[in-house]
Amino acid sequence: MDEAGSPKITRAAEMIRNSALSFFILGRVPELSLCEIESVLSAANPSASHVTRGIEAAIVSGDLSVPALVDRFGGVIKGGRVIEQALSNYDMASEVISTKLKSATKDISGRLTFGISAYSVSQKPLKGNEARRVSAWIQKTGIELKKELRDGGVSARFVAPRKGECSLSSVVVEKNNLSRYPCVEYVILIDGDSTTLGITEAVQDFEAYSRRDYHRPHRDMKTGLLPPKIARIMVNLAGVKKDSVLADPFCGLGTILQEALLLGHTRVIGGDIDEKNVRAAQENVAWLNAGPAEIKQCDARKLVSCFQEHSIDAIVTEPTLGRPLNAGQTISRKEIAILCDLYIDSFRSFRDVLKPGGFVVIVFPVWVENGKQTRVPCIEDIVQLGFENDKPSIVIAREDSRVARELFVFTLVPPDNTPRNKRPRAAVDRNRL
Repeated sequence: MDEAGSPKITRAAEMIRNSALSFFILGRVPELSLCEIESVLSAANPSASHVTRGIEAAIVSGDLSVPALVDRFGGVIKGGRVIEQALSNYDMASEVISTKLKSATKDISGRLTFGISAYSVSQKPLKGNEARRVSAWIQKTGIELKKELRDGGVSARFVAPRKGECSLSSVVVEKNNLSRYPCVEYVILIDGDSTTLGITEAVQDFEAYSRRDYHRPHRDMKTGLLPPKIARIMVNLAGVKKDSVLADPFCGLGTILQEALLLGHTRVIGGDIDEKNVRAAQENVAWLNAGPAEIKQCDARKLVSCFQEHSIDAIVTEPTLGRPLNAGQTISRKEIAILCDLYIDSFRSFRDVLKPGGFVVIVFPVWVENGKQTRVPCIEDIVQLGFENDKPSIVIAREDSRVARELFVFTLVPPDNTPRNKRPRAAVDRNRL
């Protein structure tokens, strides 16, 4: 409340009071999810704008098809539409939910199933005492709402998060049909003293991702470790039109090619120096049955021998990240130097086949040991080749990972421009996947 006793409203809420609003729940690397959302929306819907960028969720204004966007994104867990905003406390949210549930009972017969989740839309995640307080409120509110409905003669089922947790997973939402009417998941979006209420319209298709990851004809723990979700995010970050030429010169088993095809790209090409990988990628793409891709055996350092000069709009790729490290093993300076030479030679080759202004979305390794991060020292060399990177890189790592991924987006500067020799900043360590 403000000094006059009126509900406190955030600046974001003031901006969007009369706008159509959608929300998206972010993945385990929030900054990566936000970058993907911005890239897709800026290309497909320039009128859409972020009004709130939280650590767990984002609220976006504009007339959006949330289910279509959730299906397109690789880094979004669920999405929905806002139904009430600028609520000054949780009790107000409870009252709105109660009204909505009672209204819904007029149109349905049988049991009503509902769930409640809460996320932070500020820069402070829900954790510790705050998470326990919110979790307890969700449990209490759900039980009270269920009793209200039962007293009114309506059979209801409440799907609650686990004790101490604030949200339902996409698996729970999907298995309980909570994104499909008449079932419903109410989502509480918390920004300081202001609360926004939404309902979930779509969740990430986790089963489809699992099929593409584990059930395709070829899967190799050494060469096929790039998760389809990250591959999809990388394709979206390229931001090119669907009829643009998109290439992966280190295609491995074809994960990036598969995601590009599923996203509707019609001119997809791949290459790999290993003939065995080329055959495997071809079979994986054929199995997917999402469209054709031209895949050749080709050395990424000599792409002009396989593809026309300045014919490619975007390169999206994960090159070799070096050998896997077991407990107690470290990467040697010699190994780092070899990888650095490979990356620099590859970018020299990329320059030959990319159109001026073309993009490179690429992952480099980060070796983690005792909290210390070691990177390949080749970014300045890449900039000197005529590439530019103005955006911070993003580190993608598992808690127990010895080798993390660092994602960069480069642009090939047209000849009449001078690249800025500036080392991109790494993301903070809290970003986890």
